[in-house]
Amino acid sequence: MTKTLVAVVFVGALYGYLLASAISLFFLPAWLLALIGGGIGGYTATLRDGRGDMVRCLGMKLVAFFGLIKAVEEELSVWLKLGKVCHISYGHAAKFDERWKVRENLWKVGGWVSGKLTKEAERVRGDRMEGEGGREGGREGGGGFGGYPGGRFEQPTYGGEERWQGGGRAGARPPVNSSWGQR
Repeated sequence: MTKTLVAVVFVGALYGYLLASAISLFFLPAWLLALIGGGIGGYTATLRDGRGDMVRCLGMKLVAFFGLIKAVEEELSVWLKLGKVCHISYGHAAKFDERWKVRENLWKVGGWVSGKLTKEAERVRGDRMEGEGGREGGREGGGGFGGYPGGRFEQPTYGGEERWQGGGRAGARPPVNSSWGQR
């Protein structure tokens, strides 16, 4: 019964810690809520009603599960075999890397991709800053109207179509309006 109680206290403490991490109460540290959760779990396991029976059953199942894992480990020596497999695999991977310089090539490719992404981001930032006054977005309020960055539609004083005002790259036009079939 002691193992069951310890398992229930551990589960309660884990639940309290996870709850504290999710809620993030600044005046209650996570270790304190873990301690409170463990205490509540231990107390509930000592009750003589349905709740106590349920918590004790949970604790007994956990003890049985960990006992099964321990028996399988003793019989099959899984951790020892896993350690040997990892050691051999690491040796083969090190030889492969020594021959083909995989790590160096991955670093080169990563640096190349990072450089390309940085260069493209700077180009896009420069395009956005070309608007009026050098402010990002090119218009007051930043962003744009209707999802078009840096530009807005202005209601015309002539004709029946909208006139595109700035935004994006030089010479950019708004997308075709599917309802009118024109730009």
